[in-house]
Amino acid sequence: MDENATAFDQDDDDFDMSLIEPYDEEEEKQEKAKDDVVVKLTKQNRQLAERQAKMEAQLKHNKLISDFYAKEDDDAKEFADVLLAGVADPQKVKKMLELAKSKAEKVKGDKPEETLEEKDEGEVAAFAAPPLGNAPPEVRDVGKETSERTAKGDVQAAWWEFLAAPSKGGPESR
Repeated sequence: MDENATAFDQDDDDFDMSLIEPYDEEEEKQEKAKDDVVVKLTKQNRQLAERQAKMEAQLKHNKLISDFYAKEDDDAKEFADVLLAGVADPQKVKKMLELAKSKAEKVKGDKPEETLEEKDEGEVAAFAAPPLGNAPPEVRDVGKETSERTAKGDVQAAWWEFLAAPSKGGPESR
């Protein structure tokens, strides 16, 4: 042997590259499997985070509503029932609850509180008998009034007269 020659000759011509090909294929399969696992875990983490965000938003939504219903009066609750239909976003829910509260306060301010006696008097007055007199009751002829208004050119009265025509057996002749 040659003194300068080594026991292992590293000449490229002697090395057969076809021997490495099965190892390269196996390495690619393992890397692909690792990538697939990483993608799957990332997707699961994202879905989990989305579910958790939805649950937190739902909890906030429920807490806002339950707090509102616990402390507000019936008028505000009724307004809230109407305004909250289909609203899921906690920020919008908060705005709707504030609107319901302000609307209820406005309604309370518009009508004064009646006492129980005043309510009873109002109910009795509504069912009181009409006063009796010697004059016959006045009969109001709505059809005649409508015909007069139509003759003057009132479009709404003409429409009413047209709608009433089938019940009269046809349009009135003038």
